[in-house]
Amino acid sequence: MKDFESAGFVGGGGEWIIEADYDTYANYWGHKQMVTKPVAKDKRIWNEQFLLIKAKQPALSLPISEATAKKNLSVALNKIIAFATKTGSDYWAGIFTKANNSLSSDHPVVEYYRDFIVENQHSLQSKQLLSSASRAYVFGGMGSWNDILYSTSELEKTNTQLSSELYDRINEAIIVALNNN
Repeated sequence: MKDFESAGFVGGGGEWIIEADYDTYANYWGHKQMVTKPVAKDKRIWNEQFLLIKAKQPALSLPISEATAKKNLSVALNKIIAFATKTGSDYWAGIFTKANNSLSSDHPVVEYYRDFIVENQHSLQSKQLLSSASRAYVFGGMGSWNDILYSTSELEKTNTQLSSELYDRINEAIIVALNNN
């Protein structure tokens, strides 16, 4: 199963690791998710437990800039907007268009993951990336983008390719935005 296909399941969506940089080294942290508040009124039932994986390792350098991440995400969004429009998925084309528009907004907002953006801590480009990424993240839950079936194997193949690319560009945008602040 590809990461974008498993993203709606507990433990799915690939492996995320946190790099904590210090002057001369980095520590690397992994996590596991647990339901700790099953009846939470705010519906935040999950908790994350972070575990040190490797200590005092060389720090990795960030391979791309915010501008490149914005361009990459916009390219992926434009491709999937065209595909959604071609296949009559106007609802999804609208979602992807709003996500793409967030990349140039002077006042980007995050509607779902509101804690993605900490006010006064992120540059405008980082806020745009995080806003767009949160709007374009359509891979989890019932009735998601992943639940659409197409009438031909060619359309299914195109959907898989474009969805995988979008998923990767969303994650890239999040990583770049959070690491450039």
